[in-house]
Amino acid sequence: MPNQIPRRDRAVADLAAHCLTLPAAEIVDRLTTGLTQLRDLLIRRLHDDVVRIVTDSMLAPTSGSQQMTQIERASHEIDAYAAVVVADEVTQGGYLGGPGEWFLYWTIKLRADDGHESDLKRIADPYSDLPDKDRRLRLASKLQHAVPESIRAPAVLYHLFPLSVRIVAAMAFGNTERAEQKRSEQLELLPAIGDCGACHGRVLGNGASCGECGNPLWNFEWLRVV
Repeated sequence: MPNQIPRRDRAVADLAAHCLTLPAAEIVDRLTTGLTQLRDLLIRRLHDDVVRIVTDSMLAPTSGSQQMTQIERASHEIDAYAAVVVADEVTQGGYLGGPGEWFLYWTIKLRADDGHESDLKRIADPYSDLPDKDRRLRLASKLQHAVPESIRAPAVLYHLFPLSVRIVAAMAFGNTERAEQKRSEQLELLPAIGDCGACHGRVLGNGASCGECGNPLWNFEWLRVV
């Protein structure tokens, strides 16, 4: 917590300086909560769910320390990727009227551990020059190198995840209509997510989740429904 508070305060101050009319503190908190949740859920889908359902000693980490290293590498990759997608969504959605490069670096700093902004920027740079499809394929490749067992995860997960990131960004800026549009795109990819008896596939607030289906990033039981 001592390291988190200054980073959060700096992010609020920087955003407020660029966007005087926006509720900077609320946006920072919503983005942080939503992106952290999505990162942790993606790690869970790629590692915990795979290990729980698929046993493959050739893919499993050989030690606890190796597993921690793999998850740390994957987490950094996900944070860097998500920062690029958020910046792209904010630009496409016109939330800031054309934020420019400063917003991407602001998002990277928001997601980076203190003192590691340059490392996360290095990871993020290749993503920023790619179209959505190639960006998604790069993420899948990098995560399969970082967490080898993730090769067993359903491929649709990599299509749903960037849309979930965009929903988090839209909700952070209060654009529920845009969030619903992105949820509709997810429903086209996996119609079954709308059949959940608990959440009915609706967009949840950033940080909220459905205990039945895993919304905003669905568990294997739902990802494997055809």
